[in-house]
Amino acid sequence: MANAFKTWILKGHDIHIISEPYIEQYNGALYNKKRFYILFTDDRMRNNIYNRIRRTVDFTKYPDVEEFHISASHPRLAGNGNNSSVQNKILQSKSKGFGSFEIEDWDGCDWKTIEETLVNAVDENTGEPLNEGATIIEMGLDKNSFGCYRIKSLGVKCYVINKEYNDFYLAKENGEKVNVTEEIQQTLENFMLINKEEFDKHSKICISFNPDWFNPDELSGKPYNYLKIDLIVNGVQERFSSHEDKFIFESISQPGSKNISIASSIKQCLADDDVIGKILGQVIYSIYIKSEQQ
Repeated sequence: MANAFKTWILKGHDIHIISEPYIEQYNGALYNKKRFYILFTDDRMRNNIYNRIRRTVDFTKYPDVEEFHISASHPRLAGNGNNSSVQNKILQSKSKGFGSFEIEDWDGCDWKTIEETLVNAVDENTGEPLNEGATIIEMGLDKNSFGCYRIKSLGVKCYVINKEYNDFYLAKENGEKVNVTEEIQQTLENFMLINKEEFDKHSKICISFNPDWFNPDELSGKPYNYLKIDLIVNGVQERFSSHEDKFIFESISQPGSKNISIASSIKQCLADDDVIGKILGQVIYSIYIKSEQQ
């Protein structure tokens, strides 16, 4: 089933496999077997069949039943309850989330204030400079929400999209077709960073400006600057090896041996280059920012 699993998750969907142990009698001998309920679904769909099963079946009554989730996209993030991140109060930001992205308006906070209070921030207790500046945007991440892989590291990329936004706005105003596939031309290298310690210890995505690379001179938009931030998967760790026994059972056709067909299908899928390629470098969330001119 490796190819079926691969095809489905490369489309951005989810697979949930429920494993139920049972005893089967054959030719006078008893065998420890397992039934598998394999649900090809999409967790983003409301009231999908998997969600209905989870709501209607009390799994605490079936302590021997186990489950495994396979996915390669749309990990679960958590923000401020408004389907968006939490922004530093100094930014005076107004934000709204739209699933896989959000829009922020840093209303009334100029870049001089940003540089003085956020880029060159100091510890409130000691007065010492913060090595990575103050957190400007914060979100939580369920590192295990891919199920089969644990997210180990994230990266952040930042772009100036003044031209792209202007082209988009004019096309909409003129009733023309909007080209959404055009590559962004201006990248802000190392403009922002993610606090590795907070991510490793608390699964928090804490974004700040990079004090060593901060250069607002690249922000030439007037009267506003438009930025795009992408959160990108840099590294994952395979988790199936610690769950593999859920999918192995005694063979009837070859007494004394194990049937590993389902386990092998999952392992082959997860080790596939196309699947790994879909995950690494994947943009899991985007933030569009409207800010003041420099």
